[in-house]
Amino acid sequence: MKALKRIKVLLFLLASLIVCGSSGYRLIEGWGWLDSFYMTIITISTVGFREVDSLSSIGKIFTIFLILSSVGIFAYTLGVVVNFILEGTFGYLSRRIRMEREREKIKDHYIICGLGKVAQEVIREFLKNRVKFLVVAEEAEIKGYLGQENILYLEADPTKDEVLEKAKIRQARGLISCLSTDKENLFTVISARSFNPALKIITLAQDEASLAKMIKAGADKVILPDIIGGRRMAYMVLKPDILSFLDVVTNRSNEDFSLRLELVEVSSDSSIRGQTLLQAQLPQKTGVLVVAIKKASEGGEFIYNPSSSYKIEAKDKLIILGREEEIQTLKEYIA
Repeated sequence: MKALKRIKVLLFLLASLIVCGSSGYRLIEGWGWLDSFYMTIITISTVGFREVDSLSSIGKIFTIFLILSSVGIFAYTLGVVVNFILEGTFGYLSRRIRMEREREKIKDHYIICGLGKVAQEVIREFLKNRVKFLVVAEEAEIKGYLGQENILYLEADPTKDEVLEKAKIRQARGLISCLSTDKENLFTVISARSFNPALKIITLAQDEASLAKMIKAGADKVILPDIIGGRRMAYMVLKPDILSFLDVVTNRSNEDFSLRLELVEVSSDSSIRGQTLLQAQLPQKTGVLVVAIKKASEGGEFIYNPSSSYKIEAKDKLIILGREEEIQTLKEYIA
């Protein structure tokens, strides 16, 4: 913002110099506006062209003043350019312009409100899974976290209706509200639901008493970090081996050998459509384990630990467990 202000000052000084120079020559020498403007331009640009007409003594003094002023402005311009280069302002401005364009075109995206620890974890997972998203947070949060990160964001208060509209709430697929207070999250949920009835909304709640209010306001899921943290601590004592396995599944252990739970939808032209799980041989050909299937039929019933005789249909959603490369192999195999 400082650099932009310097540019505005520079343009103002240059415009003032041209106006003063043109007016000065007209008053002192009695020339027309075009000749006065022409003389001002060739003087401040130091191109060395011949004068429009011979100058009077006062006119020569005025020209000297004009040249010295233009030299000062040139020195100021040089300082602004050096500042641009040293502070990376050119890169910053180009990113801002690109970001504005991307925000105008974005759709089928997720909106992340806030930039606390929970939101940062969501961002990491979204980046890892190449999910399209837009972060909406206050300026202080943006500067403190994003910095030079190549993340699409909007510096504004996400609880305001006009901000959500600017974030393309009507074209979004979902919203995740990770603001610091239940009041802010509640306002955001109410506004988001009013703009987009089909939106998938997930929000944080610090107080368990706020859960019912959030659901009533339109949230699809409400996360209570304190309760989840308490249960996790209990599992560390009561069922440490199960927790260790969950850490592997959620990528919290060795990143090179971590497993992931993934949901893959079977398309209508998939190579495994109409086959049984036994015929598809997914574990043998891809290495993944099918732990559950959400049926494509109305109601979306879950089948846990499906039998080998289950017949795969189009629009079935396979919940699989495997490593990153195995999941990618599966996606290519069933495409």
